[in-house]
Amino acid sequence: MKIEEKLNIEIHRFFKGAVRLFLSRPSLLSRANFILKQQQNGLDTRRKWKEKEINVPPMIIFSITNKCNLSCVGCYHHAQKRIGEDLATAEIECILGQAKELGISLALIAGGEPFTRPDLIKIIKKFPEILFLVFTNSTLIDRKLAIEIKKQKNMVPIISLEGDCANTNARRGDGVYQKLETALSLLNNSLFGFSVTVTKENLVKVTDPNFVQTLIKKGSSVLFFVEYVPFVSGTEDKTLNTKERKSLSEAIDKMRKNFSSLFISFPGDEAQYGGCLAAGRGFLHISASGQVEPCPFSPYSDVSLKDTSLKEALSSPLLEKIRSMSESLRETDGGCALFTNRETVEEIIEGN
Repeated sequence: MKIEEKLNIEIHRFFKGAVRLFLSRPSLLSRANFILKQQQNGLDTRRKWKEKEINVPPMIIFSITNKCNLSCVGCYHHAQKRIGEDLATAEIECILGQAKELGISLALIAGGEPFTRPDLIKIIKKFPEILFLVFTNSTLIDRKLAIEIKKQKNMVPIISLEGDCANTNARRGDGVYQKLETALSLLNNSLFGFSVTVTKENLVKVTDPNFVQTLIKKGSSVLFFVEYVPFVSGTEDKTLNTKERKSLSEAIDKMRKNFSSLFISFPGDEAQYGGCLAAGRGFLHISASGQVEPCPFSPYSDVSLKDTSLKEALSSPLLEKIRSMSESLRETDGGCALFTNRETVEEIIEGN
């Protein structure tokens, strides 16, 4: 079985597993069934494109804005010093419309801080076929916004934190954890999750069963573990080494056995698919200005969606070259194979 088809099947199994988990949460069960149906429709559409020899990834990561109301220590997005205007509402809707037609059924919405865009909910409403996981620092979620979030069957806020109150405030700023708690109280009885950036400093804390149990008791249905990538010079000592990465993997395996929640590891889960899933093999990244990039940690592009369709962009020389190298782009110390091998990616750009 080809890796792309294996990924499609595993994603569908993941969502079927999610429905089973929600059997104990009747208020969310209909929403989970709705999401599963849309994921199946997307899978069927991608298979039809495959018959036309067009490989469509199941997922996009869309950084819809460069704006953020926080200045987190070591933030990769701030370190990239992005330039260019954010896409207009109509441009984002056009791109998502193309994604829907291709069968892309999962969009991870990032930034900056996505909720700095007042049009975000309006955009998401137009595409019920796509599940939107919105990665947010949660500090802009007030009562009015929480009500709107709860109405969207196809939207799941993923709240970023670094561990406990001290860990989170140390990286994100004084009072951020307290605002996070306020947002959680407003999102009660809703579908949401957490995202943890894993470093040497917080590895033991965030993999402690008691910590995980605390997040589940708060109502979390999904938990992302994202390994820290040292975009900021001088922070290399925060990244996990091989032994620590193995420890993280083993801890997540235990969580999947012991807790009634969903756990996703990035890039750790890529290992079962033979290496890096970026560049359209499993996902790609769209920047706030419309550049198509391999992934958020590899901000290189040879095509813009202001000039090219998403379908055509999937076959860009840069993405095709990186896909052909996926077997050699194994995870290495540094949290991301493409970041670790960025000089190779730069050479590909220069050679085009």
